Amino acid sequence: MDWQSKRKVAVFGSWRPEGLSRRAIDWSYQLGSLIAKAEMILVTGGSGGVVLACRRGCRDAGGMNLAVLPDDHISDEMRDQTVVDIAVPTGLGVLGRMPILTESADYGIAVGGGAGTLVEVALTYLQRKIVVVVEGLRRRGDPAISRVLTRRSRVKIAGATAIRGYLDSKPEYLVRPIHVVNLVSPARALQIADGLYRALGTEPLGPSDVADRER
Repeated sequence: MDWQSKRKVAVFGSWRPEGLSRRAIDWSYQLGSLIAKAEMILVTGGSGGVVLACRRGCRDAGGMNLAVLPDDHISDEMRDQTVVDIAVPTGLGVLGRMPILTESADYGIAVGGGAGTLVEVALTYLQRKIVVVVEGLRRRGDPAISRVLTRRSRVKIAGATAIRGYLDSKPEYLVRPIHVVNLVSPARALQIADGLYRALGTEPLGPSDVADRER
């Protein structure tokens, strides 16, 4: 497989199976299947919950997934249990592996999730990449990422209404906006994310050190 030519899509979300609805699992499974059928590579952190369902959907559809793991090794048995095709054991722990996870993908899709998902969204934003957040599948008590966005506006993308916003006051020429959509189909979510990547994700941005000076 020519890894360089394949689009890499990171999926973030609730890793704990407890409390997840059947709808959230089925939605994530379908998303993984669609990523495989589009001949993209799925990138996750190798955990459970919605991201495990996503990897299962990807594998069942004949796709390939890459998992950036917190451990320093992975056994064949664990690889099988967690449905991992290509493992990247970092030995950096759950938080330490997150920048590698987000950097490994071209863009991200967040499916509900708690504080960890919020960190992954923030890292993707700081790495100046496209990230789409799908709300409506999160657990009660988990953060609504749309509430923390600044300079918010409503836009139409692929027939869906999205909230477009930022996480801070950086000028728009330095970062790419985050887009939040209420529950849409997995096909629509992937269409929105890939469309934004094609339209905005490859445009040049200003030097990142400008953002550091202006903080």
